[in-house]
Amino acid sequence: MSTLLSNFQWLEGSPQNTQPLVVNNGDNYLLQLTSGSSPNFFTTREAFLNVQVDYYLDLSNFDGEVELVNHALDAQNYDFVTLNSNGTAVQGRITEGESTTFGEESYSASGMLFVRTVVNGTHFRAYINKEMAVHGHGTAPEKAGSVGLRLNGTGTIIIDSISLTQLE
Repeated sequence: MSTLLSNFQWLEGSPQNTQPLVVNNGDNYLLQLTSGSSPNFFTTREAFLNVQVDYYLDLSNFDGEVELVNHALDAQNYDFVTLNSNGTAVQGRITEGESTTFGEESYSASGMLFVRTVVNGTHFRAYINKEMAVHGHGTAPEKAGSVGLRLNGTGTIIIDSISLTQLE
């Protein structure tokens, strides 16, 4: 819990709402988050502009939407890649609470997923297990914002790791 509190800020919900638990998977320790009916949205405390984010996630026991968020200015303004439990990947932007879609595709994957999101200027891409899942175009973000996750649904997600690469 202390890592979540020190490295992330909550824009919706709270760390307690996600019931964080460290679980052991062989030699590896993973973070388990359990979400109820209310959204939970947390982001880094640092801001980034052009960024690649690599996630290792297991969404098998989650019913709803997991938004992988870039350029978050607040809970009403951010870029996203949404993976929902019905097998749709959506890429877009929330501006003043209104959603704009840059791209939408079906995906089929289960278990531990490697998901990479890339925002570089006007190009927005997401890969699932190294295959392009969705590619869209939009206006380049005007300013740097934070990176994070928004959980909107019920169930458990497992996070193995999240890593960021600042692009030029």
